Amino acid sequence: MILGVIGGFVAWTMIWLGANAALRTAGLLPPADAAPPTGGLVLLIIVSVVASGVAGAISSRLSGRRATAVLAGVLLVVGVAVEFSLGRLLPLWYHLVFLALLIPATLAGAAMMPRPRN
Repeated sequence: MILGVIGGFVAWTMIWLGANAALRTAGLLPPADAAPPTGGLVLLIIVSVVASGVAGAISSRLSGRRATAVLAGVLLVVGVAVEFSLGRLLPLWYHLVFLALLIPATLAGAAMMPRPRN
């Protein structure tokens, strides 16, 4: 189970950081210390949903659905901490949407993986 949680978390983090860097390089996001425009925030939510889905699929593949449920909880706890630290830099709607989609997107990614045959 630990491998599935760690693997999913590492995948989510790599996708998130890579996409943020790519979006900044492309000029679609401002520097990290500036608040993105609404379009940039929507892009970040899309990135988060994709990252969560991929992380859920990887976690499920490595260790099964229970590991994915744990991963979803870990992503939510870390997400709350990060969103809290960003506080006033981003609007409340972004924080709420970002956090609300973490668990369902992670579980949806796991659900897309075929169940292993016994």
